[in-house]
Amino acid sequence: MIPVMARLVKPPAQDIVPRHRLDIFAAAVADKKVTLVTAGAGYGKTTFALGAIDEILLGSNLRKVVWYRPDRSDGDIHRFLAHLSAGIRHHYPDFWEDPAAITGNNSSDNPDIDSMAAGFLNALDAGVSHDLYLVIDDFHGLDRTGDVNRFLQTVLDCFPRFFHLVIITRSIPELKLSRLMSQRELNWVTQTHLAFDPDETGALLRHLSSASDHDSEVDDTTVNQLHQLSEGWATGLILLDSSLTKRLPSAVPEDRRFRGSQRLIFDYLEENVFSLISPDLQQFVLKSAILSTLHEDLCNRLLNIQSAGSILHHLEAHHLFTSAVDEDRQFFRFHPMFRDFLKVKLGMVFSSSQVAELYTLAAYLYEKQDKEQEALKHHILAGNMGDASRLLNHLARPIIKQNPPQMVKSLLSGIPEHYMDDEPWFQYLEAGYFALCNQLQMAAKGYEKVLRVFRSKKDEAGECICLMELAEYYMSTGDLKRSESAYKKILNKDKLSVYLTIIVQGYLIRVLTLLRKTGDADKVAKQAIGLLTQLDNEQSLKMCRGWIYTAQGFRHAYSGDYHKALELGELSKILFKTVGQYRFMSSSYFLISYACFYLGQFTKGRSAAREGIANDREHRISDEFSQFLHLLEARNSLEMEEGSCDLIMRAGDQARQSLSFFQENAFPGGVAQAFLVLHKACLKDGDVLQAESCLRSGIDAIEDHDMPLIKNELKVALSQLLFYSHGKERNSEAMALLKDAEQELLYSGWHMCWTSRIYARYYWEHGHKETAFKYMIYSLKISEEEGFDPWILSEKAWVIPLLVELLSVNAMPQYLKRIFMALGDEIKGELTRLKDGEHPAIQKTVARILKMIPQTPAPPITASFFGQFKLFVGDREVPASNWRSKKARDLFKYLLCMRHKGYLDKEILMELLWPDGDPKKSAQRFHVALASLRKTLEPDIIKGTRSSYIIRSGTAYRIDIGKGGRVDIDEFRNAFDTAAKEPGEAERVEWYKKAEAVYKGTFLLEDPYLDWCAEEREKYQQLYLTALKKLIEFHDAHREYTACITYANKYLKTDKYSETIIRQLMAYYVKSGNKAMAIQTYDRFKTVIRNDLDCSVSQETQLLYTQLVTV
Repeated sequence: MIPVMARLVKPPAQDIVPRHRLDIFAAAVADKKVTLVTAGAGYGKTTFALGAIDEILLGSNLRKVVWYRPDRSDGDIHRFLAHLSAGIRHHYPDFWEDPAAITGNNSSDNPDIDSMAAGFLNALDAGVSHDLYLVIDDFHGLDRTGDVNRFLQTVLDCFPRFFHLVIITRSIPELKLSRLMSQRELNWVTQTHLAFDPDETGALLRHLSSASDHDSEVDDTTVNQLHQLSEGWATGLILLDSSLTKRLPSAVPEDRRFRGSQRLIFDYLEENVFSLISPDLQQFVLKSAILSTLHEDLCNRLLNIQSAGSILHHLEAHHLFTSAVDEDRQFFRFHPMFRDFLKVKLGMVFSSSQVAELYTLAAYLYEKQDKEQEALKHHILAGNMGDASRLLNHLARPIIKQNPPQMVKSLLSGIPEHYMDDEPWFQYLEAGYFALCNQLQMAAKGYEKVLRVFRSKKDEAGECICLMELAEYYMSTGDLKRSESAYKKILNKDKLSVYLTIIVQGYLIRVLTLLRKTGDADKVAKQAIGLLTQLDNEQSLKMCRGWIYTAQGFRHAYSGDYHKALELGELSKILFKTVGQYRFMSSSYFLISYACFYLGQFTKGRSAAREGIANDREHRISDEFSQFLHLLEARNSLEMEEGSCDLIMRAGDQARQSLSFFQENAFPGGVAQAFLVLHKACLKDGDVLQAESCLRSGIDAIEDHDMPLIKNELKVALSQLLFYSHGKERNSEAMALLKDAEQELLYSGWHMCWTSRIYARYYWEHGHKETAFKYMIYSLKISEEEGFDPWILSEKAWVIPLLVELLSVNAMPQYLKRIFMALGDEIKGELTRLKDGEHPAIQKTVARILKMIPQTPAPPITASFFGQFKLFVGDREVPASNWRSKKARDLFKYLLCMRHKGYLDKEILMELLWPDGDPKKSAQRFHVALASLRKTLEPDIIKGTRSSYIIRSGTAYRIDIGKGGRVDIDEFRNAFDTAAKEPGEAERVEWYKKAEAVYKGTFLLEDPYLDWCAEEREKYQQLYLTALKKLIEFHDAHREYTACITYANKYLKTDKYSETIIRQLMAYYVKSGNKAMAIQTYDRFKTVIRNDLDCSVSQETQLLYTQLVTV
């Protein structure tokens, strides 16, 4: 038994990481009457309470805390009261010196709880003068009779205003808490609150790492793995830390990474959880741990009992690492680490035959519930390999197609080695695992091996499944004829189900399309559609319809009908999502993104690819489609107008990663696609030679394969590059490549449109106008019919003069009008150049075009006065070097700053810029400065056009920043004024925060000597300091000291001599547990004012410093 006084001592403060998410609960401990902290063992209940109590003690030395950690013997109410009173007498020596005078006369069998409570309350009222916090730790093991609960309930019903109760427990005490909840006097901290979130997990692990004798960083992958394994259980995380990957050789497999800490975790769970529950509960948790999800009916049948429902609710209520997984609390689960412990313990308590018998019973129960994958898993763990093989006969392919590699690996790990050679379905599963791990050549060898076994056993179902996997592999590697042959062999089998027949037909449609046998592909599609009526359930019907849509979508996409392909891709995605076929959704996303690229819908295409990548990541899907989605994201991104350097770099990285994957797995088509995308990234980056090398490498990769579409796209791209990025000496090669590819692409409107534009440009730049006209008109006609406008627009750098001449001879006037209107203002400069030419017909046509182009609003002005002055016109920054005249820049700053005053007369502005100048000369200088300002803001403005920004009214001027324009001083003032008027505290603080965030530094820092700036500078600085004071006051009131420290330091950056703020900052550091920083702050301030002002700190500051350092 622990000595009494040892149980009345507050544990020492613990070295913990900050958890600001819990600050609101910690702060509430000081104010609420009751704080209830409920969670399982090792979730940090005591650590949380210690932090909150230490914060309370720091706030005032008048507050007192009694920390009572009872043992089981303290369940007797007399002992409980005696020990509790002894704890209070530690602070108030005269408190209830003889509680036995009341409790001693009460029989232990029938104590008078009301008298005890009255005596205790009277003693509190007489002897306690300030806030008293009673913390009862490990309350769950205290009360066996209910007397302590009844005593506390009576005390709570007559709660003294200065008394606060903190209960730390694994189970909810039998107290009536609803009244306290309705009065908002209950602060309830649950296991959900205490569980570490991913960010806190990372912070804890890095803290543990820095505190140990190694300095390796904890990577994000390890953090995520440990968080998933521990589910935020604090003790589990600490014990797992001892086996982090960084302490192991890099070659250690993932499944061995955390074994080093398994013994520690198991010992903890044995001592603190398992050994403390009854033998009946021990039997229940041990045997039910073999189930992944616990349900009353299943547990009753497995254990041959009738009480599973009440047991499961008891386990959850007492936080015995059991939680409900549905809102109705019908299904439960054990914590993963607790379940691992129980399964190991099961093997220690029961014989291997008893364990196998238990797994076998569970397997048959799962089969009766049609949960065949769970049944399979339990048959394997029971050693029932015959039953496992029986189930794999029809489960093998769905398992591989619908599960992550880890799940398949877990099944394989339970199969003894000698069974692998005897059972072909186990071999098939192993080959499928290699495929899921992207070891595709090993997978193909495995499928070929097991195919021979199935054939020798005359197992037609197994043969078909293997042929499907191999046919898919052959298609991916470009062996299309072999793939076609394999699919047709499957369709010739007699016992093929309708469902599987449609799936095979879908794959065959894709292969036939790639072989340019579109007629045959359409016949197969018609047959597949006819079979839909024979499907006997809605799930299968939706799945097969979606698969047919996808196959037909590929057929239309590769034939150039991208609108139809897009439509079918969208339909298939909806159907696959409805039935939860997320692996097949990858093909839908591919189809959508692919079609969007050719239709010029690049933003939508990129979004579809990203959604597909996210879908694959969420459902742990990794195959060639995943890599193609990365390529399509990159390909669409590289065609987008707003492509930044980061975007180009990301696209290039994606292409290189996909290239590496396809090369490793011998996918020539994927290699060629990756080189095509990579060449575009190189061109965007200005590396023409590397771009050419990529195209030639792509052509070489598929030289021996029948892949006409990608091969000819590479040839056309190479011809385009040779024509326009090299001298005339490469023209003959370029023309040969173009003509060769053109003959193979006659079926596709998009590709004919592309090749025709290349011909048009070539002949236009070589002076063959009529031939250029012919090819361009042909390209424009296809574009108009198919909706390929974005691709015409993308070539505006060279095509405008040609299009203008076509319009001048009235060629395709309606479509060209549409093109010119879409191009808008961005071609006005080129049109102006053409208008200044010598050809009247061109001049007249340009005039028509300029009239038809809608006037788009000028881009808005964004300006910053705080810190260094910055100006943006739209997305274009106007650096200081662009200003030809300093007076023009000063004029603009003043007009912009005083914008709220409206129009400013020219006389005022001249006086500002040339205060002592001759009026005539000043007027001339003013107009020169104004013209310079106009040219700086609008460098491409056409002569004779009004400025969009400098607005004139008579002799007065103002600046119009345009719709969507922003000036930081306006935003600052608006936020500050709104805050001052806002009645609600929370809303007021948010506005002050907005004002603080806008202030980036001193007003016009680079203009210290401009007279008009001085007053504005002082005004904004004072407003900023006021906002900071308001924020400090708010966070101080809410005990949010970290925020107080942040804002106080910001205040001192602007006003470093503010002694009031220095005193506040010192106090906040101490309250946050960082006394060293308080001392450093004081010493630094003392040095600053001595060196700068030749004075010492005030007596008030010295006194506070002395008080703080002695806390």
